[in-house]
Amino acid sequence: MKDLLSLADFAVKRSQKMKADESEAYISSGKEIRVVIEGKQIKSVEVQERTGLGMRAIKNKGLGFASTNQLERKKIEEVVADSLSLARQAIPDQFNCFPGPVDVLKVELLYDKEAENFSLDRALEYANQMLQTAFEFDSRILIDKGLFIFTNHQRAIVNSLGVKGAEKETLFEYLISGSAREGEEITSSFYGEEAVRFTNQIDVEKVAKVFAQRAIKSLGARPGESFLGRVIFSPQAVTGLLLPIISSVLAESVQSGISPLKGRLGEEIAVKSLTIEDNGLIPGGIGSGSFDREGVSPQPLYIIRNGILSSYLYNTHTAKKEGRKSTGHASGGSRSTPAINPTNLFVQPGDKPYEELIRETKKGIFVTFLMAYPNPVSGDFSGAVGGGFQIENGEMKPINGILVSGNIYKVLKEISGISKERELVLSACPITAPYLQMENLSIVGN
Repeated sequence: MKDLLSLADFAVKRSQKMKADESEAYISSGKEIRVVIEGKQIKSVEVQERTGLGMRAIKNKGLGFASTNQLERKKIEEVVADSLSLARQAIPDQFNCFPGPVDVLKVELLYDKEAENFSLDRALEYANQMLQTAFEFDSRILIDKGLFIFTNHQRAIVNSLGVKGAEKETLFEYLISGSAREGEEITSSFYGEEAVRFTNQIDVEKVAKVFAQRAIKSLGARPGESFLGRVIFSPQAVTGLLLPIISSVLAESVQSGISPLKGRLGEEIAVKSLTIEDNGLIPGGIGSGSFDREGVSPQPLYIIRNGILSSYLYNTHTAKKEGRKSTGHASGGSRSTPAINPTNLFVQPGDKPYEELIRETKKGIFVTFLMAYPNPVSGDFSGAVGGGFQIENGEMKPINGILVSGNIYKVLKEISGISKERELVLSACPITAPYLQMENLSIVGN
């Protein structure tokens, strides 16, 4: 990490010497091992070393950005010159600025020293183990695809105002997807996934069994019926429904006027039992980090608290527009300027076990996956259901050929139950979500 910091420091000093008003260098370097599964076998393996420098310069309030994947000093000097040249040509923006020195809170459990020598052979072993576990679970399982990815990554940031930080992280991600077949019947597609930081946390067998169990349980499905009523969404389906809410609290969306949640801080937008928190300082969190793309520590905050819209997410540029401080949600890497994204999202659990929500339902459906995302502006959604189950008097039977539709901004006030159990879902950002029970949704069957 010292090497990355020294290179970033060199780039910033070079930029300042060339008369930039403000300068920032973000450098990343890492190794990735990727194993791709297709059908019953390993399709491909890949080992890549990646490096990158993203250089930003401000001159007369114009912002310039340039990047490279080469870290030789001569190349760095070229990128520094390019960023400053672009800054001089850019349209001035009074809100262009970089953050000053901030207290950075060190996040623990992001790096596994034991994984420094993690090999391609071990990655292949885990991928094959995942395949074997799924097939041994039931002969009716069909594998579509799978992945096992190991990343060993480090990053550093320096700016001319005194920000300086460096961090290392390791990450293991694995996924398997497919369906089940019996006779001429083939279920919809299912998947199992997980991401962990440490080698001793890897459990590909668990993921394979979750996937296989979901697929087998859906065999024997019958056409569903149409009605207006209760739907219980799995954590995977909940995540898909919540993504438009999350995109609507990004300051860029709010300030551009696109967000339907603009100007609604302090308003009740959901039932009181719904609380959604973002916390990028969780030890070992998949989205955690000691600092964001601009060197600012992420600020734990509530997006929705007891049904009340409580916070938007900011980077430095959007915060400056409102006279605020960044919430530490600048995102991205060395190839682009910072955007805004959540870190680790947590939907607070309820007080009932998932099975109790099912038992108490006289009539409704259970949705494992919803094959559609709500429109982020209108909130409307209508999508086919994967892994659907009819619930009658607390008993579940597999169904197919159904659509569920509604409006996410309305159904947030129709939540009637939240499970104790939660699962980590790897979507656009890591979301730990419970099962949600909602009322008055339109279900259309065959």
